[in-house]
Amino acid sequence: MSLQSASALALTLILLLFAIAAIVEARSGALAKRPRLRHATYTLALGVYCTSWTFYGAVGSAVRDGWSYLPIYAAPIVLLLAAPKFLRRLSEAVADEQATTVSDFIAARFSHDIVVARLVTVTALLGTIPYLALQLRSIGGALSIVTANDVSEPAMLVAAPLLALFAILFGVRRFEVAGRSEGLLYAIGVESAIKLLALLAVAGVAVAVIAVAPADQIANGTAELRERFRVDQLSIDVAVIFFLSMTAIIALPRQFYMGLVEARRPDDLVRARGGLALYLAVMAALVIPIALAGSMVFGPDISPDLYVLQLPAGEGYGMVLAAALLGGVSAAASMTIAETTALSTMISNDLVFPTMVRGPIARSGAVGRRMLTVRRQSIVLIMIAATGWALLVSPRQSLASIGLVAFAAMAQFTPHLLLAATGKGRDPLAARASLSVGLALWIYTLGLPPVLPTEWLGALSGSFADPLRLLG
Repeated sequence: MSLQSASALALTLILLLFAIAAIVEARSGALAKRPRLRHATYTLALGVYCTSWTFYGAVGSAVRDGWSYLPIYAAPIVLLLAAPKFLRRLSEAVADEQATTVSDFIAARFSHDIVVARLVTVTALLGTIPYLALQLRSIGGALSIVTANDVSEPAMLVAAPLLALFAILFGVRRFEVAGRSEGLLYAIGVESAIKLLALLAVAGVAVAVIAVAPADQIANGTAELRERFRVDQLSIDVAVIFFLSMTAIIALPRQFYMGLVEARRPDDLVRARGGLALYLAVMAALVIPIALAGSMVFGPDISPDLYVLQLPAGEGYGMVLAAALLGGVSAAASMTIAETTALSTMISNDLVFPTMVRGPIARSGAVGRRMLTVRRQSIVLIMIAATGWALLVSPRQSLASIGLVAFAAMAQFTPHLLLAATGKGRDPLAARASLSVGLALWIYTLGLPPVLPTEWLGALSGSFADPLRLLG
């Protein structure tokens, strides 16, 4: 595929999302009369959980590490299906507190402590920067593979401002209802459908390749995968990833935003849990035929993170290759837009607003306008930081390892979210201490190693190998 064609496809997708969001915002009154359509879209939008990490990186994780890919999907499915009472209680608690972010909610249940809110915000912000960088890297990498040109860095530099612009236009339109945007919800729902259909198409190619392959080639590929999925390969690493992933479906800022803030009624998330679990199960199942076909065709010659793109390209399925590109761009774009929108609200509410209300601007009656400006500026700064991180991190680092670094950051405030969901009046001093220690440990063991020069790491510590062993 030519560079011009691939760029046009990616740009068309983003423009389509702009158009969908604009149309929905313009016709919000008519759409409000169609609650079933809205709920179906809301359920699909929860699929924003599946980012480019899961679209491209899950296949790579399955080929390299076997069982380690599965908890990313299985753990949220277990929570969704086994804990409806908890989900309902959480939804009701968020509605009761009228919280618009995960940090607002946690702080409200810990005596409305602003320090707790700020620690959660800073943790989420620092943990999300590498996650956003992963999305930008996947867009650049996908365009490079599809076009056979090294356009990774230029693609990232073009994608970042476009996605920031989308989040600014449709994620922070109004101060009074900053936590809800119908246009954004419908755009993210469409993106979830696109990436599912794209991965289905790639899996179809994989099945076609397996169906016509010689018996010995199938046997070799199957034996290689079976080696990774032996029962004795189940380890503590898999268990750790399982527990990191279980609450990610509600604790990640974008998931809290989509699942709890965008809910019209407290039972929306409970009603959507079956559809979301099915979505995740299908995405997980599609990984296996792609991993098998890729192992058969490419073996160790190509990084398994690239199988989703290289398989249709190598087999001559041009339309499926285009779908795989759009699916990956869609997965990256939806995550980036939703995450920056949620984070910008957290930054304004917890880091800026408490200071602003004590200043002269509070007496000028311009707080609302100023807060919108802060949120828009925050989105730009977040995307600049993510782009810088993407340029600093080694391209050889696997997508799965970057994603797990982000999940580990969010795990620092997951216990506080669980406590907040089950009661009020929690001890803010204990929360401050635990969040501070957790954040410091995450920065030292996981946040810095991917971006610091090797000699700096050696000066900081004799070895980072042990804490990083789990993350590849």
